[in-house]
Amino acid sequence: MSRKPRFILPGVPQHVIQHGHNREPCFYATDDYRRYCRDLQEAAEKNQAQIHADESCPSGSGACSGVSRAV
Repeated sequence: MSRKPRFILPGVPQHVIQHGHNREPCFYATDDYRRYCRDLQEAAEKNQAQIHADESCPSGSGACSGVSRAV
């Protein structure tokens, strides 16, 4: 069964989580992560979205370091 569409209120920030399948890491190489960040920034600009922060978490850990990076 597919997911329900995301409920979006214009002007209200969303918390979006990216994680790997079956607790696998999302990125195995630093260059892949950098490419993801670059593509994400381009998509945000194209769609007039703002990214306020980024936080990398070990896949499957359930807890982040608590260190966010302002974008």
